[in-house]
Amino acid sequence: MITNNNPQVASSSGDSANLSSSLLTEKTFDETIEDQMNEWKCLVCNFVYEGVVVKSECPKCGNNDPDKFD
Repeated sequence: MITNNNPQVASSSGDSANLSSSLLTEKTFDETIEDQMNEWKCLVCNFVYEGVVVKSECPKCGNNDPDKFD
């Protein structure tokens, strides 16, 4: 017979409900982040930016000419 002497591992049905709710929230958060992702390439230094913050300047070379972004 296997016994569980670790109180952190033992859980009640309420704990599993909270865990399920937490996992659903995290999945929704991840999908939201993916929907907000931006990607562009600086045509001056070929740096590829991926992120949720919209940048108006290349973080690598400082290019801020919008015509030189792809």
